[in-house]
Amino acid sequence: MTAYNIKAKFRGETRPILITGTNRSGTTWLGKMLSYSPELSYIHEPFNPQTLPFIHHLVPPPFDHHFHYVTDQTSAETERYMAHRLGLFYPWLEDVKVRPDPKRMVGATLRWQRYRKIHSSLRRPLLKDPLALMSVDWLVDLLDPDVVVSIRHPAAYVSSIKRMNWDVGPRLFLTQPALCDTLIAPFVDELRALEAKTDRDVIDEAILAWRIFHYVIRLYQEKYPNFIFVRTEDLSRNPLTEFEQLYQRLDLSFTQEARNQIAAHSSTANTQEAPTGRADQIARDSQATISVWKNRLSSDEIDRIRNQTSDISPYFYGDEDW
Repeated sequence: MTAYNIKAKFRGETRPILITGTNRSGTTWLGKMLSYSPELSYIHEPFNPQTLPFIHHLVPPPFDHHFHYVTDQTSAETERYMAHRLGLFYPWLEDVKVRPDPKRMVGATLRWQRYRKIHSSLRRPLLKDPLALMSVDWLVDLLDPDVVVSIRHPAAYVSSIKRMNWDVGPRLFLTQPALCDTLIAPFVDELRALEAKTDRDVIDEAILAWRIFHYVIRLYQEKYPNFIFVRTEDLSRNPLTEFEQLYQRLDLSFTQEARNQIAAHSSTANTQEAPTGRADQIARDSQATISVWKNRLSSDEIDRIRNQTSDISPYFYGDEDW
């Protein structure tokens, strides 16, 4: 049993669900569509240091970077932080110590009551977080969750990163020595070489990031046969059928509300893509999103992506997917 009784709290009917995978692979859409189940409470990206919890100054995330890899040295404070995000721990005493007087004590008590009210209806937690991908082993040990891992076509991923101009450069990984020494050790030399390259572009960075993420996903496929692995393209091609099957595998009620929301968020009446800078807008024409990369990338770029991901992409995508 862990220090904050997380394992004792969340088991059986309250067993958590973790939605993870590579970023820009539709995890927000996936998580939001599952959250229409009445059994779930949605928790957004606890491993994102920019997604701050209630009273974050008292229980801050013990990391300031994306794709945090939990080590033995950071496990205890990460568990404390997760207990707070899951509604199990409020630091009342630390709150009072900020200014130990009667007024502060009353304020801390009121904040504690607010915290309990927020979490009193917490049902089965649904943690949506691609940024937790590198810490899946730790989360499995802590929470024993049902895990859904989202996969995306390499050209679609690179196209999305290029459009959003997101930073997935080598420093994202090289600043975490423990991660480099363990989970992604086979890529360290490539990361260092790319870091030293003066003429690299966003496509170089996105290709290597895709390979790293999907190499890790491949490790999880081999290690955790009970995980559910989904390709974004399959969900997008036939969302109602695919989501109904996913609801069944997760033992969730596929209500009419869930069916209506999935249909509305994947309709051909929706825009093909979210506006630039609005990655959180999830109502899309899901069919159109499958092949949008073919129009955005040049044939040379597509060939470059296919050639440079050929060591890993065949585990997930065949010739027909190109």
